[in-house]
Order: sequence, then C-alpha cells, then structure tokens
Amino acid sequence: SASINALEEYELELKGLHDTIKNLPDQVRYPVMVPFGKKAFFNGHLQHTNEIMALLGANYYVERSAKQACGIISRRIEWNKEKLEGMIKRRTSINEQKEVTEQLFAAKKM
Repeated sequence: SASINALEEYELELKGLHDTIKNLPDQVRYPVMVPFGKKAFFNGHLQHTNEIMALLGANYYVERSAKQACGIISRRIEWNKEKLEGMIKRRTSINEQKEVTEQLFAAKKM
C-alpha cells in the first residue's frame, strides 16, 4: 500500500512537471524572486526556458528542448501507470487468495 501511494504521488508530480515544462517556452523570460542567502531575495528572471536538463538514469543528464523533455516525462508517466496497475492487480490477487484461504480454514473448523 505504501508503494502504491508512492507511485500515485510520483504520477502527480510528473503531471505537474509536464504542465510546467510544456508552458515554459511560451515566453522568452520569466520574472522570479531569486534567493540570496537564507532570508533575502532579489528580483531576477529565467532565461533559456526552452533548455531543460533531463535525467536519463545513473546520473547521466542530457540537454533537451521543452518539447523533448515533455516526451520523456510522458513516457515516464506511462511506465509509472503500468507499474501501478500491476501492483494493484497483484494486491487484488493476494486479497482474493487470502479470502479463499480464510474460507477453507473456516470450513475445516466446522
């Protein structure tokens, strides 16, 4: 159950990231508050919003456009969905086996 919750949270994070990255190239610059130390911020801006560093795995990163990064994220969402569905099916199967076993033990006691 904890693994299923973790996968569900991961999917929500991926969907939020996908929406953010999809909209980044709409503007050339975005105004932001840049942290300066623990308590100070100053005005700044994001540039090069179409350049994304994407993790390929095993600490290998590659620079991709926002569109390519969205493709990577979409594939990760699909992989996560498949894994989540498999875990839910396994849990359902285990619960069914548990019920059958409990019924057999209850019938044996009679």
